[in-house]
Amino acid sequence: MQMRIVYDLEVARSGREVVEVSFDADKLVLDAPPAESLPEWAALDFCRCRNCPLEPEQHTHCPVAAQLVGIAARFGDTESHAEVTLHVRMPERVVSARTTAQAALGSLIGLVMPLSGCPRLAPLAPMARFHLPLSTHEETIYRVTSMYMLTRYFDRETASEVTPLAGLSEIYAGIQTVNQGISDRMRQSKAFAEVNSVAILDIYAQTMPMVIEDALEDIRHLFDRQEEVA
Repeated sequence: MQMRIVYDLEVARSGREVVEVSFDADKLVLDAPPAESLPEWAALDFCRCRNCPLEPEQHTHCPVAAQLVGIAARFGDTESHAEVTLHVRMPERVVSARTTAQAALGSLIGLVMPLSGCPRLAPLAPMARFHLPLSTHEETIYRVTSMYMLTRYFDRETASEVTPLAGLSEIYAGIQTVNQGISDRMRQSKAFAEVNSVAILDIYAQTMPMVIEDALEDIRHLFDRQEEVA
């Protein structure tokens, strides 16, 4: 099944930009291939992530960077805190908000990166099928941990793990390494006019704390309430 999510951004003093993200909802891979002509900063060895498992012989370009080239071309000179009217059209609903370019682009990039083909970000790809634009810190914690527990449910071999969330912190440590590498790549590329624009990735990299179980304390009270009602 094909999934289509449209980001419609009206940027103050800059105009309207519409970005369509189309992907296979079963394979969780973007439909649109990268541009045939890619800049030097999209090469795999340019500021390559420390934990990148890809071989240059098979992959000449970083799959994440290759997908970010189009976004850089459209929004590279946009000020991070520029006011944006955002409409995200999905098959089930439309989400609208007045926000900043930094938040809107962070949400868009957060959707595109796991679908790019990067093996380190692949664990987050199922969340793209149930994308939540501009998700808050608590919403992200809830969605990520729920997704991970579903992953374990479908992979019964992991049921013997001592800690229910064992492995999730490790996954996110790898993801944060990738996001730091992509941030470094974007700084070196100068594809974004102002350094503050790179914060859209730094924020994305920090949406889930390294210590997952401590982060869950932020929403524990929601489940304690169920015991009180019972």
